[in-house]
Amino acid sequence: MSSSEPSIFTRIINREIPADIVFESDRVIAFKDISPKAPVHLLVVPKTEAYANVAQLAAGDPELLAEVIAVAQGLADRGERRHVTAH
Repeated sequence: MSSSEPSIFTRIINREIPADIVFESDRVIAFKDISPKAPVHLLVVPKTEAYANVAQLAAGDPELLAEVIAVAQGLADRGERRHVTAH
């Protein structure tokens, strides 16, 4: 994904936009959605702009996709179950 402007996710990762972060590792970040569709709605995002969508991520870095899914599952298992979205 190439753009002259950083994505909103990159701006959150860089702490330019505040977010309620519930998980962070070297490669993945998870935070509460500011416009939730469920009582608990989290976004789980890879910390790279190299991929525009999940299909590109799956093709380009399946290990990172697996990490995103594992984080989402872990958050769901610990009680953040209602709505976890991987982006």
